[in-house]
Amino acid sequence: ASAAEQNYSSHISENESNYILNEYINDFTKLDEEIKSSSQSKTLNLTKDYVFNCDNDQKYASGISIDIDDLTIDGQGHTIDANSQSRVFNVNSNNVTLKNLVITNAKSDSYGGAIYWDMGGCNITKSRFINNTASAGGAVYDGHAHYCTFSGNTAGSDGGAMCYGISVNCTFIGNTAGQRGGAKWKGGAQ
Repeated sequence: ASAAEQNYSSHISENESNYILNEYINDFTKLDEEIKSSSQSKTLNLTKDYVFNCDNDQKYASGISIDIDDLTIDGQGHTIDANSQSRVFNVNSNNVTLKNLVITNAKSDSYGGAIYWDMGGCNITKSRFINNTASAGGAVYDGHAHYCTFSGNTAGSDGGAMCYGISVNCTFIGNTAGQRGGAKWKGGAQ
């Protein structure tokens, strides 16, 4: 259970706990459904936090696939917590924008702990990445980050916070890599 779930469950009944978790926090299955339902509007504004649920979300261990071109996900400051169990997004489309998100505790045994970009033209704006891990690109593998903060991310090899991609006006705090680029490895920075 996440810290949020543990705090709620220690002070309220099971029925109240289920209401709170459904009302204020959703799992990756629900986030995937919301992304898919945005295929026509091309915009998703998050209204809740999301936490990886070990019972329901095992199929998302490699991340929630984003296969919609020109999609914008506006987190509106909400948190996506992968519970140290999975990557958050595996982007397989063009011109995707992720903004105003907090992504924490994401984990991948390969590239991109929080986000793995498999296509071009992907932008991340005004988001925070906290305590994510991967073999390369602890938080992000490829992609363009603008005005983002990366803190406490770790890569086994290269790019504690980012591997490849471009960072513009980003802040890097306490990120580490086993070999090269504690903050960032390869790609541009401004």
